[in-house]
Amino acid sequence: MNKKCTIPVFNFFVVKMLAVGISLFMAFTVSSQLAGIPDTPWEQVHFDKKGGMLFSVAWGMDKYVATGGKGLILVSSDGKNWKSAQSGTEELLNGVTVGKDLFVAVGTSGVILTSPDGMTWTKRELGTERNLQSVIFGNNRFVAVGDKCAILTSDDGITWTVRATGEHMAVLFACAYGNGRFVAVGQGGLGGWATTTGFVMVSNDDGVSWIKQTSGARSGFLGVAFGNDTFVAVGNTAGSYSSKDGINWTEGSHEKSEKRHVSRCIGLSDVTFADSYFCAVGASSIILASTDGLHWMEKNDISRKKKDFVPHLCGIACGRNGLVAVGGGIPGWSSSAILYLPLPK
Repeated sequence: MNKKCTIPVFNFFVVKMLAVGISLFMAFTVSSQLAGIPDTPWEQVHFDKKGGMLFSVAWGMDKYVATGGKGLILVSSDGKNWKSAQSGTEELLNGVTVGKDLFVAVGTSGVILTSPDGMTWTKRELGTERNLQSVIFGNNRFVAVGDKCAILTSDDGITWTVRATGEHMAVLFACAYGNGRFVAVGQGGLGGWATTTGFVMVSNDDGVSWIKQTSGARSGFLGVAFGNDTFVAVGNTAGSYSSKDGINWTEGSHEKSEKRHVSRCIGLSDVTFADSYFCAVGASSIILASTDGLHWMEKNDISRKKKDFVPHLCGIACGRNGLVAVGGGIPGWSSSAILYLPLPK
């Protein structure tokens, strides 16, 4: 008898059926976790071949504001029709947020701009020349993050305080607020993405002091959002990780079945929470949706104005009317594009 095959026929049948049952249960579980995500296709509502790439978008005071290269700022009240605003700067505007009836945009060389309406902007002094990558508003406070682990806070968006982190070998790309704490994410280490790690810092005192955490991610994070009592961080090659407290992180599922897309994909740039689910965007117009930050569905159904143009998506925000994703890319990384997805009524 061949000792490599000693399982009786009946036992083999039981094992086989058990495996099938487990697979069906897992598929049903994933399907349940992805239920409620709308099937509506995205619409490409803006394309400008020489407009400059867009990096970030925010919703507030009944309008969307998108920012990008060479001081580019676009404003829309419905997410579909956009007009440009004069920023007064040529710096890259990497991040934008809104709070206390004020839009705040940050960018390279420590630039910060504020606006009461998204159209008229004023330059502010930050006290740093480090490149700033992102800014958010949470718990009645603005927090900006950037290169060399730069973190600044402000109560009004005008006067800013540089916070000491004790870290200088990391770039912080994004920040989110939830469960009484700020969570900032980025890349740590030296060299390219292959030699960096998912860097996380947490503050429990409104951004005054920060503590470095271990994420376990093998590559850097570019975006983070909070929703459903969960932080979700996404990255260029790190995929997605979720956490209840910003300290203990769980890697997203790598299962594939039919049109479901794994969270561990190349090129995730940003993530937001849209009413009941997370939506992440990235390179080559990748769009993923998830209700728990662990199991993801690909949502790349896009109606394009320019059929042969596939923008890299850098930022995403949810407003009253719907989701807006911004980016751009080829040719010459000088073009801008905006996608729009209405929320279910």
